[in-house]
Amino acid sequence: MCPSLLCQMNRSPSLLRQLLCRRWIWHQLSPLLVFAFSLLLLFHVTTIRNPRRYEESQTAQEAPTPGLPQREGASERRPGGRVERVAGAEVTEKPPPPPPPPLQRLPSMGGSWANPKQWMAYPRAVVAEGEAALTGARRVTLATQASLDRLALLPELVSHWDGPVSVALFTPDVEHPLAAAFVAYLRRCHAVIRQRVTFSLLVPVNRPPRPLGGSGQFASSPCGATRETLSSVLRRRPASVTAWRQKIPYPQNTLRNLARNASLTEFVWVVDVDVVPVAGAASALNEFLASRAAHSCGRCVFVVPTYEVDERERFPESAERLLELVRKKRARPFHEKVLIHNQFATNHSR
Repeated sequence: MCPSLLCQMNRSPSLLRQLLCRRWIWHQLSPLLVFAFSLLLLFHVTTIRNPRRYEESQTAQEAPTPGLPQREGASERRPGGRVERVAGAEVTEKPPPPPPPPLQRLPSMGGSWANPKQWMAYPRAVVAEGEAALTGARRVTLATQASLDRLALLPELVSHWDGPVSVALFTPDVEHPLAAAFVAYLRRCHAVIRQRVTFSLLVPVNRPPRPLGGSGQFASSPCGATRETLSSVLRRRPASVTAWRQKIPYPQNTLRNLARNASLTEFVWVVDVDVVPVAGAASALNEFLASRAAHSCGRCVFVVPTYEVDERERFPESAERLLELVRKKRARPFHEKVLIHNQFATNHSR
């Protein structure tokens, strides 16, 4: 209430009201009242903006004293999780799941952040048995990347390349144990894959490997039925995982870099998994890179021409057969009808 109005309402005020009616009293009290209100507001804002600190102080005050019985509703830490007593009942958090079997487990060492940091990379998780001999004899590593559903293309690619091969696999969620089983199958049934291919893994941080019961059985599937075995493997994926995979962008460039960085040779040839090199390409590139023409350029990228071949035709085993298919319109430069501008770095006339 305004002091002047208070004085007008009572013509014979008491001592307190007489003091309140003096204006100089209000001039003295006003700064103090403003200061007190500011302190109260500051405490209120601090409590709202940092409630955790306030709660921690309250929790510290309520922490049980060692040696004294705990009251009902208190909590304590025990191995294997937190046990809470609520109204006399005991509720225990579920213990962490056991680690997956060895076939399904990621390597315990070597994991590193890929760039951007939404992926976990495991370079050289499975190393080719003949890598040491191949890297000593060849100067070029064939680097490629694939997801689980494309792994059936790998045997044909590797059979045409008698040098080291670096493959980066995208293995999220339950696709990791399935991919591990299928890689074991490929290594058992295809000696060229076991001897030449080194596998690296890329895993999304938000979709880490998850065990899948019975996935290991595919590792012992009959040889000679690669595509049929892969079809059986893919049918084991839950519908939720398949739907999620269709929505996310495939990390193609991250996988390419992972495969390239996992190679041990001086040169790397980066291709897609459905690109099949001509037989003897590893030896031919060795000879070319040792030639004077290759050494005359210090900072060069060598472009290898790529063609699409009609699926009804057998794979051409020579340049002469390839040119014959081009004349018959059964082969054409890669993506000539899709995006010809990407092929301008290649001089197909040579």
